[in-house]
Amino acid sequence: MFEIIQYLENSDLPKDSRKARASNADNWCLIDNILYHMHNPRKRNVNSAKGCIRQLAVPETFRKQILTAYHDNSGHWRLDKTYMSIMQHFFWRGLYADLRQHLANCYDCSVASQKPPNKAPLQHAPVTGVLECSAVEYLKLPQTKFMLTGQTVEYCLNLVDRASQWCMLIPTHTRLHN
Repeated sequence: MFEIIQYLENSDLPKDSRKARASNADNWCLIDNILYHMHNPRKRNVNSAKGCIRQLAVPETFRKQILTAYHDNSGHWRLDKTYMSIMQHFFWRGLYADLRQHLANCYDCSVASQKPPNKAPLQHAPVTGVLECSAVEYLKLPQTKFMLTGQTVEYCLNLVDRASQWCMLIPTHTRLHN
């Protein structure tokens, strides 16, 4: 910023041609010894064209305070909305990258993130041998009367051996546990 101020006050461009081109002196002005950047938003639509925005040039020492004020103290808005809010008043080279880094390190945003957690991979338990592991479940059936015993049956206990796929169905009156 020092080079820009030197140019605006004394018309002295930096000796390094790369710094001279980067300064882009037409977009800067000094008002009451305060450096401002004149931002002209580029819109292709004529109806949405806006005038120049005068942005205060921010030295490096105050940038963290501005990021905190516009993000942490103003509702933890996402990157683009926070960037547009800051751009209405302030300017520094690398503002977008600094803001992106600030948001990546924001603890409150990381805790409240709307990203779903990573799914755990589904895996079957290893099957080692016949009758070592079985699956058990109850099936609810329409209430019927068992012909051989005369017992009323409403549930069926289903036992399946996982290795051999051998199945045993046992009719029961009630579930053994609730």
